[in-house]
Amino acid sequence: MFGERFTELRKKEGYSQADMAQKLDVSMGAVAMWETNKRVPKHDTLLKIADYFNVSVDYLLGRADTQKMVYERLQSAREEARKTQTEVANILGITRQAYNHYETGKREPSLDTISKLATLYGVSVDYLLGKTDTKKEGPAEADPIGYDDFGYAMYMEGRELTEENKAKLLEMAKFFKQQQEKENEKAK
Repeated sequence: MFGERFTELRKKEGYSQADMAQKLDVSMGAVAMWETNKRVPKHDTLLKIADYFNVSVDYLLGRADTQKMVYERLQSAREEARKTQTEVANILGITRQAYNHYETGKREPSLDTISKLATLYGVSVDYLLGKTDTKKEGPAEADPIGYDDFGYAMYMEGRELTEENKAKLLEMAKFFKQQQEKENEKAK
């Protein structure tokens, strides 16, 4: 599948095998082997090819039928969450331009980033990756919020708070802890 997609993209741009070999700093024989599906490029070369043609690695490898599915889902999920690219970029600790590259297919987000975005948007990782059309997969009964979930949410939400508001949030947490301890004492 890679060979067909690579050849199609190369021809669409009007490049010869020799042109692509030079652009990717590989031998012409390597390009010929790729196009006949006798070999697949190394990971770093796959990334260069994906960047060069503005497609995903999944598209190149035949794992996605459309060049833009993942990126369209990222944008759609962000819009449904009513977040701007700038807000999401700040949460991820990257520039708006870097995040924009995820939504336009110029850059492929890491699995860790996809996982963070799925949590932020309230959808499954599989949905963002185009493996399912079900936005949120979960158990019939809601799982209790675990420490990791709560800590992550507080960290992500608290990053943009002022120091004064962080202090207030900490005081509220201490208050609720005291309330819980009182309830536990009464229950004994």
